[in-house]
Amino acid sequence: MINTTVCLLLQEKASIYFIWTVSISSGNYGVTEQVVEGQSISHTGSSDNNGGVHSASMTTLSRMNKDEHAFIRTTTYGSTNTFYSAGNYPHSSFLGMLVYDEK
Repeated sequence: MINTTVCLLLQEKASIYFIWTVSISSGNYGVTEQVVEGQSISHTGSSDNNGGVHSASMTTLSRMNKDEHAFIRTTTYGSTNTFYSAGNYPHSSFLGMLVYDEK
C-alpha cells in the first residue's frame, strides 16, 4: 500500500503543468487528487472488481503564486489505495513542468 504525497513549493509566480497516472490490479482502488493551497483541484483514479490491470490519468494546468504548495496525494476513497507496477503493464507516474514563469 502506498499513501504518499508529492509536493512542489514555488519560489516565483508561475504556471505549472501536471500529469499523473495511477495503475491498479484486480480488486483494488487507486484514487489521487491535486491540491493547491488546501483546495482540491482535480482527481483521478480507478477501481476494479472484474480483474486485470487498469490505469487512470489526469492533466492540469495550475497558475500558482510564490510560496504556494501543490500536492498530488491519495484520497480516502475505498479502504486503501494500492498501486500496481510490474512487467509490461502500465505503471503509475508523475510529471510536473514549469510552463511559464511570471516574474
